[in-house]
Amino acid sequence: MKTRASRITLVSLICLALLAAFSTSGAQVPTGPTLPQDAVEAPAQQIAPLRPGALEQPPHSKGFVPPPMDLSHLTGQRMPSVSVLQSLPSSWDWRAQGKVTLVKNQDACGSCYSFAAIANIESKMLIDGAGTFDFSENNAKECNWYELTNTAGGTSCSGGNYDLLANLFSKKGTVLESCDPYVASDVACKSGCPYQKTLLDWRIISGDAVPNTDVLKQYIYQYGPVYTSLYAGDGDAWETELQNYDGSYTLYYTGSEMPNHAVFIVGWDDSLSHTGGNGGWIVKNSWGTSWGDNGYFYIAYGSASIGKYSSFMYDWQDYDPTGDIMYYDEGGWSVSRGYGDTTAWGLAVFTSTVNTNITRVEFWTTDATTDVDVYIYDDFDGSAPTNLLRQSLDHSYNEAGYHSVPLALPLPVPAGNDVIAVVQFTNAVYPYPIPCDRYGPQETGRTYISHSGASGSWSASLYDVAIRLRTSSALAPDVGITKRVIGSDFAPGDPIAFTLTIANSGSEVAAHVVVTDVVPTEVLTPTFASTLALTPTGVLSYVWNVEPLGVGESGVITIYGWIDPGLGSGFSFTNTAIISDPEDNAPGNNTSTVTVGERKVYLPLVVRKYPPPPPSTFYSVGDACVLEGYPTTNLGNTSDMWAGYDDYLSPDGKIARSLIQFDVSAIPSGTSINSAVLRVYLVSSYDYPDKTRTITTYRIGSVWSESSATWNTHPSFAEAYGSASVTHGAWGWYSFDVTDLVRGWVNGTLSNYG
Repeated sequence: MKTRASRITLVSLICLALLAAFSTSGAQVPTGPTLPQDAVEAPAQQIAPLRPGALEQPPHSKGFVPPPMDLSHLTGQRMPSVSVLQSLPSSWDWRAQGKVTLVKNQDACGSCYSFAAIANIESKMLIDGAGTFDFSENNAKECNWYELTNTAGGTSCSGGNYDLLANLFSKKGTVLESCDPYVASDVACKSGCPYQKTLLDWRIISGDAVPNTDVLKQYIYQYGPVYTSLYAGDGDAWETELQNYDGSYTLYYTGSEMPNHAVFIVGWDDSLSHTGGNGGWIVKNSWGTSWGDNGYFYIAYGSASIGKYSSFMYDWQDYDPTGDIMYYDEGGWSVSRGYGDTTAWGLAVFTSTVNTNITRVEFWTTDATTDVDVYIYDDFDGSAPTNLLRQSLDHSYNEAGYHSVPLALPLPVPAGNDVIAVVQFTNAVYPYPIPCDRYGPQETGRTYISHSGASGSWSASLYDVAIRLRTSSALAPDVGITKRVIGSDFAPGDPIAFTLTIANSGSEVAAHVVVTDVVPTEVLTPTFASTLALTPTGVLSYVWNVEPLGVGESGVITIYGWIDPGLGSGFSFTNTAIISDPEDNAPGNNTSTVTVGERKVYLPLVVRKYPPPPPSTFYSVGDACVLEGYPTTNLGNTSDMWAGYDDYLSPDGKIARSLIQFDVSAIPSGTSINSAVLRVYLVSSYDYPDKTRTITTYRIGSVWSESSATWNTHPSFAEAYGSASVTHGAWGWYSFDVTDLVRGWVNGTLSNYG
């Protein structure tokens, strides 16, 4: 059996004022369960305290009511887990990218929580290239479990939050406004409207804390606009000012009262002036277009508690009419449990009522998690689950919230059969890792918790554990594509790179995937690199036949080129990518379009803007991986490039290194090198306990050959040129400043061995 390791698989490139690449792939699948076998005396079960005042009926004058959980540990100080965090622009507005839908009006009903959530989902559809939708806020406010059961008291106009709506959207989905139009009062839930999109992942940035401004900016920049809340007044002067706001200035309020209104941050501007200084958020409200600046307002960073309870939609799928979801947490996550430390286990016993297939395991997490392991078993006798059927290990989430893990191979389940879902949760800090439902009716003998997961350690949960199984009776692949542009402020003659992220979110392997991208004529000399195995045809019109995509599998194709220097000022062009599979019956996510022109670009990633002259790009001319575990083996002809710790021989922990060489002889001697950056793409990683998670680059100090290099014969290493910390699961680009190294190569003071 192979054990997990901190080995990383890389794709690299070097840039002179610059971008470049070599591609690899690698994977490792655990082959057996890791459940402890023997129980030891467990610490006492503990229930997390609720938010202060959660059991009291709060005022509902505006419509946002914080969730009952104490989320004070979610401080909003943790940066998103993306590979590159660089300087942000001084202003950013998602409206300019065409990724924000029209302003709506909640009227005299405290339903802002519904409007902000729907705004988030509508923007997510635009960002993901799924099209423009007008979803129903009325269905969200009337058809969620809390309103249907009157659990929260009051009416649908008495307020709510993202938590109860994420619960609704994950069980069912959104419906169109045209089927369930908005009514500004408490009305009955309208049934029969076709569901459109189902939530798979909703992430929480902050709880009862105003997040760090730069952190919130990074989330907005990387993922899109965010749902948030603020204090909108309560019979005071601030309420009067806000109600009468005309959009001509930036709001500023120093109070720190509990938020009572949900809104949608679409951008920021550091130059906005206000009483307290400069800088503020650009916010979409739900009070109609006659209020504020056509329905928007500007408010100083941190004012009126804005930023508390920020969250966003991370992933979704088309609604599956043949599917269902098995769960016991009717109210979703509303209380947390644990044993005084950050690791605990949850278990749920489900019985299928129809012949179906399990496609996903879903659950809430109560904190950022360092490790989540998912298992499905056939039996549970109250002491231990037995007969392992499926497992998916080593998941980590940078945010608390609702998450979904696809099964690589769907699990058929006959009607009447029990199936047992087990999840190990390991939080970053919060000592209550088990999500539970304190409001829904308890299902006796169906959910259990454990401190260790060992045999004999399980006990029935006081509250139902929030673990779910998603099913489908009609298995099919669901391939999707998201096209993005790297960079901003493009000018004629600039280099440009597009990324095509493709994924299979369906329930079957996609065996005949074709990706088509007609590169615009405005982009000259295009080339591409890929993290997936594929066969290309064409030159300007790329068509790739992609190797089979497993359930949940994804990859990235990157197209490089140069913007035509002959274009005039104010240029603009679009680029559309298309993915298809003959078995895919959900084409809503099969196309994605980006527009390039001045600032109208989609930016999922912030990269350095290099000054003219245009950068030169150099790809590796030689590369080889050397493994301490295979000291005499040459791996120069393999596709994998690893760095970190090899796990092939016992004991584990042997070193893996990658050697890379670039030919820069085309650069004339004496050329002034403004900057040079080595860029490395992390394709996959495997976490190894107690080992470093840092990549360091070194100058190679002696001659070596791709065809003969081994661990025993590898060249000497000289000085280091920067390091990067790698977070398990944070796959993407990492950058290293190698300016001095390349200058030495070009001016002849350093020998170029790589």
